[in-house]
Amino acid sequence: MVDEILRTERNKLRPERKQAWSILRTKAPFYDRARRKAQVKSFEDMLELAQKVVDYLGPPWEQSTRGRPPFYNKEKMTSVVLTKHFFPYSFETLRAKLKEVRFDCRISPESKRKGRIPSKSQLHWVMMKIPEPYFQEAVRLMDEWAVDSHNALFGTTEVNKFGVDSTEIQCDPLEEALIAGHKRLRRTTDKLNFISRLVTNTISEISSSQHENTKDLRKLLKTRKEADRSIEGMEIIGDRDYDVEYNYRYAVENKVVVTIKPKLFAGKPYKGRYRRKVQANFSSKTYRSRKMVERPVGNMERRDGNKIHYKRPDMKKKGELLRAFAHNTKAYFMQEAWHEIFTRFSLLPKGVGGDEM
Repeated sequence: MVDEILRTERNKLRPERKQAWSILRTKAPFYDRARRKAQVKSFEDMLELAQKVVDYLGPPWEQSTRGRPPFYNKEKMTSVVLTKHFFPYSFETLRAKLKEVRFDCRISPESKRKGRIPSKSQLHWVMMKIPEPYFQEAVRLMDEWAVDSHNALFGTTEVNKFGVDSTEIQCDPLEEALIAGHKRLRRTTDKLNFISRLVTNTISEISSSQHENTKDLRKLLKTRKEADRSIEGMEIIGDRDYDVEYNYRYAVENKVVVTIKPKLFAGKPYKGRYRRKVQANFSSKTYRSRKMVERPVGNMERRDGNKIHYKRPDMKKKGELLRAFAHNTKAYFMQEAWHEIFTRFSLLPKGVGGDEM
């Protein structure tokens, strides 16, 4: 009660137009309702969505005609691996969950051979078998599906606004380090660089490694361009870590609009032909929305503690992509929850003002 009284008194100090309409809920009155609907989604819902992704992308590898014929369906096994980080599952826990929902991974359900659920070593083998670009494409696909769901209800406004950011994630392997003049063991860390779509809170591109250059925006844009996604017209907001001349040059040459906070040396910005060209249109109002790019990292850290337990470099990269895929599926379920709360309508004739509410 004391806290509520203090909030009320503090609210009265603001100008009348800036006072909160509700002391307890000030910004997003429907957000909690949509989040509760999205959290209702179970492991079975995630598994069904993963199967749709695999049906769309196709099998991750071609089946060999030599050797013993396969017993498990590779598409079903792939969809199972895609669900691994929807909850912080180990392979053993994931297998137990498959048993609980009675998911049959066999090619032929009528087979007399027992064991419709693969072992944890087989699930691990499948994850190693799936190529890294397949996981990257699954992340992009969930981002695009979330955008399609958003556009169907709210229109296409601001869907081209992105943010770029970097972070570090803790790994299991230990390394020697000199701490306070003494040799100690500490956890290794991997660096993540990613582009997030602000309006849907989804990850569009991600790159990770132990020695990742977290200042390089070009790598993310090049990867996206190589995946047959258009980067022309993208509006990307980044902090001063990305204030590098080669980022500006690549953005200008590919018609990407960037808003990056400039670095200062002795009170003056750094020099550079493309830097001057871009910074001439810098908007502090646009830059304020950069804070939204930190939501995916915060969401994933809250779910699994921002830790990854793979040891091989290639498996760690795939693990990061699976974490991003799980985050995008949750954002997709959030967009679907908005459809259960709001109804899109228009008073205009059909075909006129398509993006109006």
